[in-house]
Amino acid sequence: PDDDDDDYFRGPPSAGTQQLTLLPNGELGAALLDCSLALISGGGFAPASTDRLLSLLTPPTTAQGAGGSGGGCSNTATVSGVVTVRVGGGAFEVHRSVLAAGSEYFARLLAPGRGFEETGAPEVALQDADPAAFAHLLSYMYGSSFGLLGAAAALVEAPPELLRPTAALAGRLLMGGAVAALTERLAAAATPASVLSDLAWADAHGMTDLAGRLRAFAVRKRKALDSNSVEEFVEQCPQQAAKLLRAFARD
Repeated sequence: PDDDDDDYFRGPPSAGTQQLTLLPNGELGAALLDCSLALISGGGFAPASTDRLLSLLTPPTTAQGAGGSGGGCSNTATVSGVVTVRVGGGAFEVHRSVLAAGSEYFARLLAPGRGFEETGAPEVALQDADPAAFAHLLSYMYGSSFGLLGAAAALVEAPPELLRPTAALAGRLLMGGAVAALTERLAAAATPASVLSDLAWADAHGMTDLAGRLRAFAVRKRKALDSNSVEEFVEQCPQQAAKLLRAFARD
């Protein structure tokens, strides 16, 4: 399509594309070389699956360099306003403004006077984090930056096995909106067979809202709870077990 086709490309048409981000609504967000953002629509793009997100968000040059002996920043990572976030074996080049707006953790880290500029390299490492989980959170951050009403879909539609690591990482990065969206999905996914395990996990990761909702679910489904799971839960989480017993008594 022509650069001046407004129905296809809404944003600066000639700055050059640095990176593409698949947004939750199926459009593409383009990170341009002048550090501005543009929206590409009308291409019939696929939904934001995990593999699709990783292929778009992790440039091959940086992904290869992350594991090599000489893996420094790529050329695009040195562009003003872009930060390389290394997660596991992947490297994500992200607009500094998007990180700061989407995560209180990054906002504090990148704030003036915090010493980040003096490190000499625009990089941040998230130790022990899941790259796939970060990809979904990054799509959420870009979707929020574009003002998309369905930005949380990148989280709600994450595969079930990614819900816990994505929620844990969202809490670590102080992403309140993402934590709230994932809390909804995790609470909705609870079953009588899983609720006590889910509650133990929520307690271990400080997800108090999720823990409260899971306790309420356990109270409603108490007759279907497995007795062996109850005994294990009491040993593992005595404080949560006490709260659950008090909830049983009130109901």
